[in-house]
Amino acid sequence: MKTKQLFLLLLMSIMSVSASADEAIINGIHYELNGNTLEAKVTGGLRYSGDLIIPESVDYNGKTYSVTTIGSSAFGGCSLTSIAIPNSVTTIGSSAFDGCSGLTYVTIGNSVKSIGNNAFKYCSGLTSISIPNSVKSIGNSTFAECSDLISITIPNSIKSIGNTTFAECTGLTAIDIPNSVKSIGYGAFAKCSGLISITIPNSVTSIGYGAFFGCSGLTSVISLIEEPFMIDEDVFCVYNFDTWDFEFTSATLYVPTDTKTKYKSTPAWNKFKNIVEGIENNVESATTNITAKEAERYNVSGQRISSPQKGINIVKMSDGSTKKVMCK
Repeated sequence: MKTKQLFLLLLMSIMSVSASADEAIINGIHYELNGNTLEAKVTGGLRYSGDLIIPESVDYNGKTYSVTTIGSSAFGGCSLTSIAIPNSVTTIGSSAFDGCSGLTYVTIGNSVKSIGNNAFKYCSGLTSISIPNSVKSIGNSTFAECSDLISITIPNSIKSIGNTTFAECTGLTAIDIPNSVKSIGYGAFAKCSGLISITIPNSVTSIGYGAFFGCSGLTSVISLIEEPFMIDEDVFCVYNFDTWDFEFTSATLYVPTDTKTKYKSTPAWNKFKNIVEGIENNVESATTNITAKEAERYNVSGQRISSPQKGINIVKMSDGSTKKVMCK
């Protein structure tokens, strides 16, 4: 009798799970549907290509499901050129768009709270991306090896930048980390060889091993940290192919007024050969003499502009160099 009761309970449990979860292909998109919560998760199963707009909700068997999740590896290796993620989505899973090398444009809805590890790794076609204020953390290797990425907007909601998040994003020239970020993971910007300037806010309390390792193009590191803490000496190292050895970056370190003595007495920071007090000295004047011809100009959001705009402009020159200038 007990065996029969247990069998019936098990059968009822299986039937309950089956009734609450369905899989369906709706308008070419593969979903996992939860009948209890009426939530839908976009999953894999099809080869997607071209431009794709994910809807906020879908109808199936008389029920309406809210699309809340982009599942892990849902579009991995796809041939998408653009993707629009709706405001209903709260989670982008790990490796969701990993290897989508043709992806050039991404719109992320303003309800996304988390972006998983490797979510946009190897998306070499992406040139700029804006992360909404709803996101609290960026996972490990999220944008790693997006070599065409020239601009990334990090919102004030971000508390941490994961390990190798932007590693080998060689197209990045400058990035401002918001004052909400407390930790920068190891290798976060490793081998970003095009990076010429980085601003580290006073909120940062930890910087991981090799966070800026191999950033050979760095000319300025702007630290707003008023009480410098000890960090690993390899954080700002670059590899010198002439000597076949690792050397500390030759970039100039700009620090807040009256903190130079503190930086000179703190390990790792004191390896900067040139430390300048006064953050206002960190950008070149727009009147600086430039011998090479201007080829392209961008604002700090990575949008190409046809003429100087007030504030910081990123200027690419005809000789291949990149300059960061202040326009008044």
